[in-house]
Amino acid sequence: MSRVLLGVLITTFAAAADVITALDDTIERRRGAKIKAKGIYRDPVRSSHRHCVKTSGLRWLSLMLLVPIPWAQRVWALPFLTVLAPSERYSAGQARTRN
Repeated sequence: MSRVLLGVLITTFAAAADVITALDDTIERRRGAKIKAKGIYRDPVRSSHRHCVKTSGLRWLSLMLLVPIPWAQRVWALPFLTVLAPSERYSAGQARTRN
């Protein structure tokens, strides 16, 4: 589906221009015992160069098409693929249970 959506976005917004993509990771702050793929990550919004703030949650990676929108007079990031990127500890535990 993401390939089809990317094709539609390119033909609609970037047919005559170069295709530029961007990748962004977002932390969805979640707590609770039933949320299995959560991890502890550095919070870039609340951290500084000298002070590191950690937060617990799910990390999502989004791949976006960057296109200039004429009526907005700026570049928009249009997401076409978003995946959950589980923590290393969760992934290692999943690999052990599969074998």
